[in-house]
Amino acid sequence: MRSLLSGLVLAFLLLSAGSVPALDQLDIRVVLPEDASLEKLETIMAIDRVEDHVVYGTLLDRDLERLRMAGFVYSILPRPKISELQMCPEGWAEATEPAWNCYPTYSQYVDIMHQMADQHPEVCRLESLGASSNQLRPHEILALKITDNPDSEEAEPEIFLTSTMHGDELGGYILLLRLAWTLVANPDEDPALTKLIDSTEIWINPLANPDGTYFGGDETVAGAIRYLSTPSGEISGIDPNRNYPDFVAGPFPYGQPWAVETLEMMHFASLHSFVLSANLHAGAEVVNYPWDSTCALHPDDQWFAEISSDWALDAQEDGPAGYMDDCFTSRCTGETCPMPGVTKGADWYSVAGGRQDWMTSFRHGREVTVEISHEKQLPSAELEGLWQSQRRALVDFVGQAQRGIHGMIRDTGDRPLPARIEVLNHDDPVSTVFTDPDVGDFHRMLLPGVYDLRISSAGMEQLLVGGIVVGNGPPYPQPEITMEGIAPLLREPLETE
Repeated sequence: MRSLLSGLVLAFLLLSAGSVPALDQLDIRVVLPEDASLEKLETIMAIDRVEDHVVYGTLLDRDLERLRMAGFVYSILPRPKISELQMCPEGWAEATEPAWNCYPTYSQYVDIMHQMADQHPEVCRLESLGASSNQLRPHEILALKITDNPDSEEAEPEIFLTSTMHGDELGGYILLLRLAWTLVANPDEDPALTKLIDSTEIWINPLANPDGTYFGGDETVAGAIRYLSTPSGEISGIDPNRNYPDFVAGPFPYGQPWAVETLEMMHFASLHSFVLSANLHAGAEVVNYPWDSTCALHPDDQWFAEISSDWALDAQEDGPAGYMDDCFTSRCTGETCPMPGVTKGADWYSVAGGRQDWMTSFRHGREVTVEISHEKQLPSAELEGLWQSQRRALVDFVGQAQRGIHGMIRDTGDRPLPARIEVLNHDDPVSTVFTDPDVGDFHRMLLPGVYDLRISSAGMEQLLVGGIVVGNGPPYPQPEITMEGIAPLLREPLETE
């Protein structure tokens, strides 16, 4: 009787699952009429890039009729050839120097992440942010901490590099995996790498959406999808880069609950004091900086434009002709292509619930979104060229965290203080930064200039520190500030690079 009852329950579950058609993902090209609203199209499909009046993106098959009824002219794009997405051979993760012209299986990815931490404990630690949404075929969201003293909290800027939150945008996955390997296994190939490890706490999360990347099975990336998975392993329809609280559109911009991956990433960010971060995508070739959800300017708009331009210029110089120079007319100002390879998010097209704006507003960090290739599922044969084009840009970006003002704030007992740092006549409530409460350090990246700071901490008298000079290069100012009614103590700037 028990086996009969179990069989009936199983049959019922299978019939129930079959009664709701599984979603499918379509890559699509839409021609936007002159009088059509891009905002209307954004409610139907997930946009990858906009070129004049042609829009490329992703659509769930259930929404195809909505697109048709709205009067848009579209075509469905062919899927990438499986033969172009070569998987890594057996034993790849154990190699002394892995080949980087292939995509690892999921188990190979896990193995090489563990090996980097196990074989280089002097500079590397592995952390799991948690399990993915898929409960039938669970995956872990992994991140490596790379620094000279990985078991200690030091007065260093914390940097976060992450990729492939859209699971079918594959190039950045290998790019960051290779960067991590280079930092921990081959730092001597470039003195700049050793300097970064010694002066920065670098966190690298190569694969933010493993359910999406390995949607077609853990042995292949050929079936990769943009979206997150359901617990039963189907397409959820939740776009991970539209699933964060938004300081303009509210906590649930598209009416969807926060996914497991979103909650884990928000929790991870809350445990750290990331001052600078980059989120790697594909579908275009451009560095995108805040804001995505509004045409308003961040107080550090010029600083964002400069570091984004630095990244784009590095990639343009190191890449093939025409690489990383996408150019768009601003939807906010009407200005034509202010800078090839660089755009403010809302100038290009608006996005609510993106991680870039969340990290920059809710976490008071500074994040950019870097679109590294027009092809989302980059052929394996092009991975080496991508590395050569982006390696210097990645390293230089991490080095940006050393610019500006770097301070220590403590009480009269020499204990670190949680404090707020405001640049007078510059900051708004969103752009102010905070100390790392465990250490008391703060890192305020700024363009060259003379700045006045206001330091606030609960129960302490506010302090003003005036006339701090930030130059074009090191050494940068490093004030040590003691609070509780004691005047600030400033020492001579120390070289940080």
